[in-house]
Amino acid sequence: MLAQPIVAITFSILAMIAIALLGYWLGGLRTRKITHEITNLNEIGRQLLRSQLSVDGLCEVIYWHAGQIVPANIFQLGLFDETTYVVKVWVRDSERIPAIKFADGGSKGIIGWVRETGKSLLVRDFEAERDTLPAFPEHEQEAPPRSGLFVPLIAGSTTIGVIAVQSRQPNRFNEEHVRLLTALANQAAWAIRNAQLYEHASLRAEQLQLIGEVGAQISSSQPLPDLFRQTVTLIQQTFGYYCVSIFTLAEETLTIAATTSPAFEELDPRIKVGQGMTGWAVE
Repeated sequence: MLAQPIVAITFSILAMIAIALLGYWLGGLRTRKITHEITNLNEIGRQLLRSQLSVDGLCEVIYWHAGQIVPANIFQLGLFDETTYVVKVWVRDSERIPAIKFADGGSKGIIGWVRETGKSLLVRDFEAERDTLPAFPEHEQEAPPRSGLFVPLIAGSTTIGVIAVQSRQPNRFNEEHVRLLTALANQAAWAIRNAQLYEHASLRAEQLQLIGEVGAQISSSQPLPDLFRQTVTLIQQTFGYYCVSIFTLAEETLTIAATTSPAFEELDPRIKVGQGMTGWAVE
């Protein structure tokens, strides 16, 4: 009579041991997974911060790493330039979309909301959540995405850009994706900010060098027409501008004194103060 209860108790004990072992194994598996993720993200961060890439080059590297973490139909990485939203990388269904700027894009729609709040936005289903979302995409598409994840790039206390991934399927993204993409964005933001500061310092150094060269030309007491021609040439060569021109002002009229564009010089324009962009700059 006692054999049956003893067997039942034995099976219960074995079941409890099995459950405990399974929990231990699953816990260890999750721990190993998290440790592996942290190691990978730390290595990515070190690579980004050590790299000597330009801002555009860094954005390409970030795009590649984001694709390994959160595969998606649509990827976008954009940076803010005051209120303008400058898209650096935009890929839709494996097709590259040329870089583009959206005036006031940094203050509108979901992108503007992410910038203002500094928070990520997980959209499991755009259609189902349409009435509850804090913002909605500004630009309509023929085949709009069903789900999306928008993560800010924050350096210090400033949101400098946004990483956005979207899918044509609902419920494609979850809190785990938010965590991983946020970790990548935190690493990427500082690398981008450092590259921006470096590019700004390089541009400033070129400007100072140009000022020094123009100053040397002025001190040589050259005739003004020669000085003007050398100045526009130096500016074009230093910064790669398509056209550089110098105008002189007399009796409320701007007259071209030197230009790097022969076609523009042949036109010999006379611009009134307040007329067009050039006249407005003088006004």
